[in-house]
Amino acid sequence: MKQLSIFAIFLFVSSGIFAQLSVTTMKIYNIQSERATCAFTVQGNEKIDQKGVTWSQGHNPTINYYKSQAPDKPTNNCAAIFSGLKYLTLYYVRAYAMKQNGDVIYGNEISFTTIAKPANNEKTGNQKTGKKVEQKSDDIK
Repeated sequence: MKQLSIFAIFLFVSSGIFAQLSVTTMKIYNIQSERATCAFTVQGNEKIDQKGVTWSQGHNPTINYYKSQAPDKPTNNCAAIFSGLKYLTLYYVRAYAMKQNGDVIYGNEISFTTIAKPANNEKTGNQKTGKKVEQKSDDIK
């Protein structure tokens, strides 16, 4: 009977019922002079209040620095756009997930450098209105 109980507990735990929350910072892409996008994953069965990325010019950024929240969609694969960056600057980025109790779980740290500022004659934003086009974060496919 003991062996059956232990086996049942093993199946229960390995099925993901007690899977701890884990966050993985995947990659930075669409790097521009003042913005970039970060892909990340959130795995586990715990309910979270928010997820996104945090960044700084120093190692181990936290949500107390800069952060960009990802859309609240029921998927593990996420992306968040962050802006207000300085051109030709090295940044450190970590994805995060905030549990309902307020605990924050951080992913691994990755770094990237923004590109040079566009020349004055290069067009940015909407060419018809001249206004900057704001992008929204969205899940990656």
